[in-house]
Amino acid sequence: MTGGMKVAGAAMSNFASRHDVISNNLANISTPGYAREDTFVERLGRVEAQPFALPEVQSRTDFRTTGEPILTGSPSDLSLEGSGFFALLTDDGVRFSRNVSLRVDSEGVVRDRTGFPVLGEHGLMMAGDRVPSVTADGEVLLLDREDPDTTDPVSLDRLRLATFRTGDDLKRGEGGLYELRNGRSEDISMTRPTVLNGQLEGSAVQPVPELVRMIEAMRSYEAAASALKATDRSLDHAVNDIARV
Repeated sequence: MTGGMKVAGAAMSNFASRHDVISNNLANISTPGYAREDTFVERLGRVEAQPFALPEVQSRTDFRTTGEPILTGSPSDLSLEGSGFFALLTDDGVRFSRNVSLRVDSEGVVRDRTGFPVLGEHGLMMAGDRVPSVTADGEVLLLDREDPDTTDPVSLDRLRLATFRTGDDLKRGEGGLYELRNGRSEDISMTRPTVLNGQLEGSAVQPVPELVRMIEAMRSYEAAASALKATDRSLDHAVNDIARV
């Protein structure tokens, strides 16, 4: 009977975890480039080693769907069409993003609006006093700041566009960026994505389906709680009533 309480308690914990993941998705409906988190149930450890271990809810980032474009009209705002990520250099190493907004700092380094340098295929990109412009295939051209329309552009580099075989190669990091999991690597054999100017990728979270998932998780939690209470009443009856007979 105590096994039933253990199972019901574990179910409550799992549905609460699922509810937390869904709540975080809903909180990021308006976050550009946000990829929703999905949940799945996984048994941790081999059955032979832990025959009575209960399954637990795990989460993974779902990159299969992308958000609707947010049109900004600014040529410095870039997003991607197809599978892939921009590469940024942070204090903790290389991180990846579906959006960048190019800026040039006082030292001429091309950075994202977050302040992190945007990487090219040859590393850091130095624009000097020029304005970077990016073509659809990721080539970075430098234009004259005073007269960008009439000056022949200078080719600086190509953006480093990272591609991965599966979304599980990445995990969510800080500041809406993604980092490579230990033991994983980029897959350079995949088709490079196309760079889109003047727009950012919106959040991939759809509010109505996400709310439906939240309601399902809440009802499942309540059902598990009811099962726990019923088991507790049965145990109480066994201990206090049947024991007297």
